[in-house]
Amino acid sequence: MVVNPSEPCGHGTSLRLEGFGLAFGSRVILAGCDLTLADTGIDVLMGPVKTGKSSLMRSLAGQFDGHTIHRSWGQAWLREQPLQAGCRPQLVAQILRNPARTVLDVLREAQPADVKRSGVQWRAWALECLEHHQAVKLVDLLDKPLMDLSSSQQRQVRVLALAVTNPGMLFIDEPTYGLDAGDSAALLEWLRHLGTGLKLMVSLHNQQQARQLADSVVLLGGGRVLAHQPTAAFFTQPANDWVAQFLRSGSLDLPSPDARPEDLDPGAPVPAPLPPAALAALAATPGSPQQVPQRSGAIAEAAAGAMPVPQATPVAVPDVKPAVTPVAPPVAALERAALTPPPEPTRRPAMLPPTLPTGVELASMVGQVVLGGRQGPRGFRWIVPGVLAGCPQPGAVAPIEYDLDLLGAAGITHLITLTELDLPQDLLRIHGLANTHLPIFDRKAPSTGQMQMLLVRMQRLIQSGEVLAVHCLAGLGRTGLVLAAWLVRDGGLSAATAMERLRRIEPAYVQSQEQETFLQHFEDDLMRRLL
Repeated sequence: MVVNPSEPCGHGTSLRLEGFGLAFGSRVILAGCDLTLADTGIDVLMGPVKTGKSSLMRSLAGQFDGHTIHRSWGQAWLREQPLQAGCRPQLVAQILRNPARTVLDVLREAQPADVKRSGVQWRAWALECLEHHQAVKLVDLLDKPLMDLSSSQQRQVRVLALAVTNPGMLFIDEPTYGLDAGDSAALLEWLRHLGTGLKLMVSLHNQQQARQLADSVVLLGGGRVLAHQPTAAFFTQPANDWVAQFLRSGSLDLPSPDARPEDLDPGAPVPAPLPPAALAALAATPGSPQQVPQRSGAIAEAAAGAMPVPQATPVAVPDVKPAVTPVAPPVAALERAALTPPPEPTRRPAMLPPTLPTGVELASMVGQVVLGGRQGPRGFRWIVPGVLAGCPQPGAVAPIEYDLDLLGAAGITHLITLTELDLPQDLLRIHGLANTHLPIFDRKAPSTGQMQMLLVRMQRLIQSGEVLAVHCLAGLGRTGLVLAAWLVRDGGLSAATAMERLRRIEPAYVQSQEQETFLQHFEDDLMRRLL
């Protein structure tokens, strides 16, 4: 099937991509995207789950800058200027960094630091902004803390805070996720108005919502842009068979861009060879060239062309066994041999099992994405919404039956128990839950081997569709330790970055120096095994 090229709508351009791709370590998320967006209107980014929509937005917004295993290639422009610091699309944060702040605080803090106004002037300015952007329902909430607002209101405030800064382009990732139909419709209607004066790109998974919001639709799949059409044409006159398949099923029978033919089912489409720029970027990743995926001879040749490696000339070595005449060692030598044990042979640390394939993409959400509203028992925190959470021990404050009910209602199916004593198995079964128990003493850390085994277990549970909640007693020290170790192993983050990301969600995660030291040693151990 022929991939339809991007069809820009309008005369001017906002965002333009040429061969833009990105990878985390050896995993290629996007191979090469070509896209041109009009300078006005709303473009909705669609595609199956885990095709790189969020990663594309975060990479273009600069949120992966400085990440040790993030690589990108190709070209990207915003309003004909190369993307760089100070010239990037703005991405709406989906986390409440300080839920005690009021609506007025959030709007004011988004303004440049050199803007000076009195309290009365700030309030007048905020009221003017709300009226201009048709958000007058927030007028009576200006002095309310965000934690007291509904999920849809919280999201509207976060969008508005960036909109009033008049960015060149605004990215909004899944704004209706977790909202009911009524709140979703109201939020989309408001975004339609916002898009009349501000360029927006919004990712959505709901096709009906995309029809309501979009001026044009971009379909992402297999690491590339498969189509870009005006909304009516996208849904009634698909540009190609990929669009038609997505409209029918919401999915695409496309492998990841770095899939190997031998790993695919017979008859499955084989991804196009990675471009030389992608191969060069992968070769520059720590641990290369072993990590560069080699799918075929053609790709190997392309990689060799991009990164020439001198080859040694083979020399034939005759298979000759030297003649040796046995000689009895001196007595002194025998005595030394008896007293001095032979040195231990140098051994390379054992290779670890493969990490979670989606771990890096999931980890990129930590500290950036959170579900609004109150879910789960007291102290419950989503780390990756719908995948991984942290919480105190069920029953530590409220009755255990009550806490288990709330965990089940939040979607949790499996608990990772870190307290010295296990949870009552009969109560877990009654509430449809299961658990894995690794006892760790308070403010302490397990052995590296114990942590590795636990994380492999967690990886397999996540891959089988389980939704995990890690807990100790208070849900802070040992819980934060395991969550941070997961980010290091499966997310590719450094120990320091993992703790920083988690502490955006809960400042008290990881509570002792021993636990922090363990995480650094854990990272070092992983590096020794990988490199």
